[in-house]
Amino acid sequence: MEPIDFKRHKDVIAYFNKNYVSKEIFPKSMGRRIARANQVREDSDYDDAFIVSSDNTLIQIQTAEELINLVLEYIENRIGKRN
Repeated sequence: MEPIDFKRHKDVIAYFNKNYVSKEIFPKSMGRRIARANQVREDSDYDDAFIVSSDNTLIQIQTAEELINLVLEYIENRIGKRN
């Protein structure tokens, strides 16, 4: 596998969606949740008046935790197939 380098968040998300979500390695719902998390990130970076609610913050944390767990499971399955 050749190295991959991204300069923008949207390119990482597009790559993830194309290579993992569209191939159903990760659920489509996770692709949508990542897109929403990225929108919150952009809003908080570029809109000085943007304030993230505690509920929205909790959703972002839950999305991150779920994604980490899905990635760990994916890696464990890939390693198991090699042995």
